[in-house]
Amino acid sequence: MRRSAVALLPAIGLLLAVACSDRDSANSRGPLTAPATSAFTIVPATSCDIEVMESAAHAYFSSHSDVVFQTIELMESARNHHNSAAANAYGFVMLREVADKRLTSGVVASATAAGASFVIDVLRCTTLTFPPLTSPDVKQSFLDNLVLILDAGVFEVRGGSGDATTSAAAYLSAGGVRTLAAPHWGVERHPNWPTDGHFLVFGYPTLNSNALIDPATNLNTNGPNTYNSFEIGTIPDSHPKTGLLVGVCYSSVTGTTAANRLIHNNADLFDNSPPTYLCSTPVASLASVKWYARAIQRAASLFAPKTAHAMQGGELDIGGLPSSWSPFATAKIVGSNVGTGFTTQPVNTAVGTAIPVVVRAMTNGVPVPGVAITLNIINNNGVPAGAVIVGGPPTVNTDSQGYATFSIVIGKAGGYNLVASGAMSGVVGTNTVTSVRINVKNH
Repeated sequence: MRRSAVALLPAIGLLLAVACSDRDSANSRGPLTAPATSAFTIVPATSCDIEVMESAAHAYFSSHSDVVFQTIELMESARNHHNSAAANAYGFVMLREVADKRLTSGVVASATAAGASFVIDVLRCTTLTFPPLTSPDVKQSFLDNLVLILDAGVFEVRGGSGDATTSAAAYLSAGGVRTLAAPHWGVERHPNWPTDGHFLVFGYPTLNSNALIDPATNLNTNGPNTYNSFEIGTIPDSHPKTGLLVGVCYSSVTGTTAANRLIHNNADLFDNSPPTYLCSTPVASLASVKWYARAIQRAASLFAPKTAHAMQGGELDIGGLPSSWSPFATAKIVGSNVGTGFTTQPVNTAVGTAIPVVVRAMTNGVPVPGVAITLNIINNNGVPAGAVIVGGPPTVNTDSQGYATFSIVIGKAGGYNLVASGAMSGVVGTNTVTSVRINVKNH
């Protein structure tokens, strides 16, 4: 549950008094007539327009006494008093209301376009930067996909002190009920959610027809249309994302022949860091209650014991810590299609001298991290062969670029080849590779 509304209560009460004193009944605009839902399309405003914002709010929210209408007046008052920090804070209050009420009875089911217009109008009345319409950068195409975000994606505000308790997960409507997307996907609840300022986390599903690796599963399988990947971003885009885990609650293995991983930008496979809280996220219960009552409930919920929820996919779900966000897809990696190769071959040396060896794992030209590479000796003319590598056959996991780096010591003179074999997540059958032959002499 979120705490920002509680934190803002004193300031809201003060500015509400200012707003009311600035308007007498004769000058008040009064409630606007909501236009027909079909009249709303995503047309970016050229500047902040409070009346347009109110009009969109009337079309989108079911109750015209909703907190957003109070907050719109507070934002207007803050702007009139040149208080951009307060205007931004009220903007995030309204974006949280959209996050809470989308896909519930709190909004008009057929009015998502109005909701998208409302979100744009709120952002236009803040000092936040957000992606332009029809951006050439696909990961920045927030406005182009805002209806899809609200209908079948991720839309959450983070940055408050209580936000570490909730993941930013994708929701959609299934049978008219707000439901988590199946499989669950989004950004893991994490103690490292930044708390240095509020920001919007958004995401939407996409269909990637040019995947280099076979898709592991479809996304949003409990909703309409077909998707196999997703975009994730923030507003503002510059907000820190370090340590935030992106994931899909889908098994990391298919039998013993294929591993499933998250792939970024169709080229970077993640060394799997399974999400946990994301996969156990319950569907939020969003009762229609008055704003102040709900704010009190939010505060109380922070101290209430949490109910345990079974994980959707068990312990072996897929995810990772990307260096940048979007786009992501699930990828099925068949073990027999993972090739290993020596990028640094062993060299002739003397007994007891360290030999650097590097092996790389690749599939379809993409580096594969998290492959456990084991080196063994073959073609040894002496006995015992298994005791030739000091300490026994070493195993090293490949890094983010698919490299496994070894430093081995040969304890017995002779002529040898090394053989590298790999396994990942219980998947066997990765290709093996044999090194050049080397000679090891006594000192």
